[in-house]
Amino acid sequence: MRPIWISNAPHATTGYANQTYLFAPRIKADGHEIAIAAFYGVEGGVLVRDGVPLLPRLQHPYMNDIIAAHYQYHHADAIISLIDPFVLDPDVYQHLNWIAWAPLDSEPMLPDNATVLQAAKRIWAMSHFGERMLQAAGFTNVDYVPHGVDSQVFKPLSRAETVAKLKQETGLDFEGKFVVIMTAANKGQPSRKGFFEAFAAFKVFSDAHPDAVLYVHSEQRGIHNGEHLPTIAQMLGIAEEKIVYPSQYHLLSGMFPPSYLNECYNVADVLLHTAHGEGFGIPIVEAQMAGCPVIATDFSAMSELCLSGWKVPGSPFMYAPGAMHKLPLIPKVIEALEASYQQRHATDRAQVRERMMDYDVDTVYKTYMRPALAKIEAGIVEAKAQEAQREQLRQAAQRGVDAVHAEGLEVAR
Repeated sequence: MRPIWISNAPHATTGYANQTYLFAPRIKADGHEIAIAAFYGVEGGVLVRDGVPLLPRLQHPYMNDIIAAHYQYHHADAIISLIDPFVLDPDVYQHLNWIAWAPLDSEPMLPDNATVLQAAKRIWAMSHFGERMLQAAGFTNVDYVPHGVDSQVFKPLSRAETVAKLKQETGLDFEGKFVVIMTAANKGQPSRKGFFEAFAAFKVFSDAHPDAVLYVHSEQRGIHNGEHLPTIAQMLGIAEEKIVYPSQYHLLSGMFPPSYLNECYNVADVLLHTAHGEGFGIPIVEAQMAGCPVIATDFSAMSELCLSGWKVPGSPFMYAPGAMHKLPLIPKVIEALEASYQQRHATDRAQVRERMMDYDVDTVYKTYMRPALAKIEAGIVEAKAQEAQREQLRQAAQRGVDAVHAEGLEVAR
């Protein structure tokens, strides 16, 4: 095939970019001539990375103005999108062989997503939750294709050695600390990632445990229309030294490699993931792959990904007309933090990792994505055969018309 993959560029440091980085080379290695249309990470020119063209956006933030031209330029026969469907223009995508790898994080699914997805030829659900929401909305052209994590990068390490390494290389000192880690994109107000709920629970928990520290791997000032996290911490009365952020320069410049995040998971005692809804939730898998247990909201994809840790119940609220998220109950988050503190020496990190291995990127590709790609390819072959048959019928009809014309001319003579 000649697919176009539309999402973030593989060199960026976002969740979408992470999946582009992991899966695009595997698609290419299977013989498909893939190109990446990057609505984030490429602008003003075409780049080539490991033999894969990276096509830039134009003016529309999600490429609705240029994606059809990219499709024609690449001689594409399919387009796979990894982005919220509602930002895409169905009037454009209905004319393309569009496969939507769709993050669905609400119950029921957002009506705007359901409307746009009518234009998709196939839909990849990245969670069983999303699969159920699609089926409930009447979609039948659905394949389950979860996200993947590189188990060669995310793995247990020696905590003592990793604590010493981070102190030497970054100045972060976690020696003798109970480390709660939170890693989430700081976008949107209020944040879907639940920074307030996490901070509020941590305040109560840390008052009872002076050795507790919260490491927030995120942009802290809300420069991407997010929340000003120090203001939330100040409002809740959290001491400044109790919350640690990474170097904002290195974070915003994309200088932290995945191995750094693995080291952070290895010094952490628990990942705190209080999102209101998740299409998938890559940090939940990364942390457990590294052996770190998780506290997560018991809703959407988070329920099926949290296999080692604590699922926190939530209160439903309608965040958009016709779609529901859940707000994690802060007292229950505090209880989960306390449980993780009491059990911190009993965690078998190798066992935590083993439960996540179904999400290893190679396993996901072989088990789910490759068969889903085969369905696309079979559809292309069938469509070409039907087009060839229509062309034969057209030519046969034209020959008949030509014969009639020729006979008419002969009679006229």
